[in-house]
This record gives sequence, structure tokens and C-alpha cells, in this order.
Amino acid sequence: MPRNAINITFDEAHYLMEKRKRIPATKYEVNADERHDILQNAGDQALLLYQYYLRMAAIPDSTIEDTDAMNYFGWSKAKVARNRRALEKLDYFRKITYTSSNGRRSVTYYLTKDRVEKL
Repeated sequence: MPRNAINITFDEAHYLMEKRKRIPATKYEVNADERHDILQNAGDQALLLYQYYLRMAAIPDSTIEDTDAMNYFGWSKAKVARNRRALEKLDYFRKITYTSSNGRRSVTYYLTKDRVEKL
């Protein structure tokens, strides 16, 4: 068998394929210019938080809250809030909460610079 060949059974390959299907994916990826902008102006932790927000946006009916990010990264609430505010200042994140006429409360998250700048 060649050195670079993978030796797994069909069942193992099927399990890996099924496991990958359960991982949500976004259609949006941070490009090099955005990555550079966030790194230069907000820091590497803000970039990690932004990538986490993009990942959470791919999960249906998920919320993007500071406490969830705090638990995920093991950061303090102040650290998450500081990095979120840095993303808001750079127009990479915006959270708009509104209440409809029947009293139902809704939240809309905007996660790309071009969408936030249009608001």
C-alpha cells in the first residue's frame, strides 16, 4: 500500500461522512481584506469572535449572545462585550431588536460589513 493511502473501512468512511453532514456551514467566509481589517483595528480575539458569530449564523434559530460566546471561549463577559463593541465600531456586527404591534419581540443580526453599512 502506498505511504499516503488511507486505510479505513467503509463503515468508518460512512460514519465520517454522516458526521460532516451534521456540521453547519455558512455560505460566507471571511476574506483576506476583512481578516486584515479586523486584525489591524480590533485584534485577533475580535476576529475569533466574528468567525464564531458567522458559525452561529449558519445554525437555524440560534441566538448570538455574549453569554454563549463567553461559555464557548472561556472568556469573561467583559472581554466578549469589548470585542463585540470593537466589531460594531468597525461595522462588522449589528444587532437590532424590535417589537411588533402584537407584542412579539424579534432580533435581527447583521454580520457583514456591506450589510451593516447600509443600515
